[in-house]
Amino acid sequence: GEMNETIKSHEGIILETMQNDIDVELNILVESCERMLDSIRKIPGKFLHNKVRLHDTDVIKTVIKAFPEALLQENDKGELPIQSTAGVFCTRFIPLLALEAKRQNIDLDRGGLLLPHPIFPNCNILQQLIMCGDDDEEKSSWFQHIWREFKCAGLLFERDYIEYDLLRFTCFETRLEQLDCLIDLYPTTLSKPAFKGNFPIHPDNYDHQSSIEVFARLLKAGMKYYPETFGFLFRRNGEGGERAITRAIAVYGKEETLQTIQNIIPPNEDYAILHYVFRFTPHLSEDFIYRYPDAMYLKDRHGRQLLHVALKRGLKLSAPLFMMIHSNKASIEEGDPVTNLYPFMLAATGEEVDLTTIYKLLTLRPEVISKYFDDGDADVDGTQ
Repeated sequence: GEMNETIKSHEGIILETMQNDIDVELNILVESCERMLDSIRKIPGKFLHNKVRLHDTDVIKTVIKAFPEALLQENDKGELPIQSTAGVFCTRFIPLLALEAKRQNIDLDRGGLLLPHPIFPNCNILQQLIMCGDDDEEKSSWFQHIWREFKCAGLLFERDYIEYDLLRFTCFETRLEQLDCLIDLYPTTLSKPAFKGNFPIHPDNYDHQSSIEVFARLLKAGMKYYPETFGFLFRRNGEGGERAITRAIAVYGKEETLQTIQNIIPPNEDYAILHYVFRFTPHLSEDFIYRYPDAMYLKDRHGRQLLHVALKRGLKLSAPLFMMIHSNKASIEEGDPVTNLYPFMLAATGEEVDLTTIYKLLTLRPEVISKYFDDGDADVDGTQ
């Protein structure tokens, strides 16, 4: 009886002690379960970090579909799976992880393509992916498919070409197929400056150690999408900068550069290329007349004769101009549709008037003076 009384008197303490012991055990059990669950939850992430290259794409897609949050799991270095995959150069799995992140609506900008590369911190993964894309028949076809898929999935935009200088990373002899593909996806990038303000076709935009083939590919693409400007061949880099053709000649030599241009812009086509030459690079006029003799008879898209452009440019009587005049005498009596001036008048409007040129034009076609007055006594600016 005395024992029972003692137990009853300490019943509260005993129950409290037992409850505390139970709580401790439960906490230990809960913590153990949480650690186990946490460890289980990390398994898909560890798989994506360490085992990706050991499995085919169907297995990886299955894992991501079941555990999409694994794409956001960091390893001990603080890297996400797409970064660690890039770090071991498993190139073919990077697009898979990026595209699956997009499909699973994972909150990861561009599927992780813009994250810094773990080995090359000055590059993002998208840039590094391009640098791994050296051409061979199988790899080139695969990369072209990837770039198109990136564009369709909203992972590749035109602004990336400028912001991340993507074209420059493909301006190598070993990546020409990728270069073609990227241009075909966003051809307007040919018209926009990127690296140091350089336009893509300008040789200063890519490695001078490359052969002229890179320049040729860019010119060919430019002629495909911008034939009216001759693929930006005569575009100047910034105010006062060198023109693309001038720089190409300096880098690759005149003969090789002009032959490359002629291969891509055939002389037998109706390209008024001499108009551009006389406007922007008159020092090359004789070289181009030799290669494009029939272009002397063409008019540009404004209806101007080559003689109009040359005289407006201020060219004095010289071998190219003499050849031009005698090969197309009819142009002497044809007014310039842009300025409404006849050739002899254009020759008189330059900063340094060359009387010899004016005299030669008038002696070849003196009737142009009476024609000028018959047109209505126009002023020199073309108004009535």
